[in-house]
Amino acid sequence: MVSRSEWGADESLRFDANGTEIWPREYKAPTHMVVHHTDTPNDDPNPAARVRSIYYYHTVTRGWGDIGYNAIIGSDGRIYEGRHGKDGEVLSNGVVGGHAYSFNYGTFGVSMMGNYDEKPLPESMRNSLINILTYVADLNNIDPTAQKDYVRDYSYSDPNVPKTDPALPTLTGHGLLPRASTDCPGTYIKNDLPNLRTIIKSKLQPPSVIVDNNATGNSITGSWTLSTISPQRYGANYHYSSKGTGQDLYTWNFSLPVSGSYRVSVWYPAGTNNATNAPYLLYTKNGVVTKTVNQTINGGKWVQLGTYEFNSGTNKISLSDKADNLVIADAIKLEYVP
Repeated sequence: MVSRSEWGADESLRFDANGTEIWPREYKAPTHMVVHHTDTPNDDPNPAARVRSIYYYHTVTRGWGDIGYNAIIGSDGRIYEGRHGKDGEVLSNGVVGGHAYSFNYGTFGVSMMGNYDEKPLPESMRNSLINILTYVADLNNIDPTAQKDYVRDYSYSDPNVPKTDPALPTLTGHGLLPRASTDCPGTYIKNDLPNLRTIIKSKLQPPSVIVDNNATGNSITGSWTLSTISPQRYGANYHYSSKGTGQDLYTWNFSLPVSGSYRVSVWYPAGTNNATNAPYLLYTKNGVVTKTVNQTINGGKWVQLGTYEFNSGTNKISLSDKADNLVIADAIKLEYVP
């Protein structure tokens, strides 16, 4: 992310001779995201200078008082902050831009530096586009694969513009909007929009991790027996251990993609000889938590232990034999809770 100060925005251009802001800032959380291209030369050797020239063109030449895009992705693959938001913030959420006629309130507009009627979007720029759109979609609860009415719940001076444009794709290109007469963002990006929607949707899905007892990273301390007898098992088999003093431990070792809260569940085959107090040891961000489970019931399905905080990276959950009967080590699941 390259802030306005880092790319060299002359903030004095946003004010008139009396020191009044030419384009007062307003805020409306986006419901839609719009992709543009700048229609400037591809592979620009000095993207910061190009952003400054676009800024001057929008702010002074066209008299808008600021750059119209919320963000520009440069030829170097970096994300350049566009429209000025709240003082002291970078990329303020919902600041109203000026990038698409009659669609500026409630949209996020990002422009790709170059012309994508001429060539495909470079991979580094495409990755940054995916990242920033995922960020905006996550921040504003936008489903990038959906269609949603665009509602103008604010005054609008053009009598030819309806109050609502129904069922607009929540992620679209400038030239695909009603009343737009432009090839922006170029044929290559337009053709890629279905792929972009799918990729961003997949990145928004809460990550989950399932670790079966036969995962290669797991570890065993003491005496555990491998079995396939119960049809309630998860996967091909499970391990069990007789009641003991806590010296026998079965440990699921796993990696989490992000830090945060995770809903923890366990799977085991139920049995009358199982423990009613099988102790699972959860090594959470805030220390070890012990949760006991009655493994005589609720077999063959996910049984929730609760929601706990974990750090990203390497983590573990163990099952101890310190119980009143057999303890069953089968599978665990962690589901990210936003």
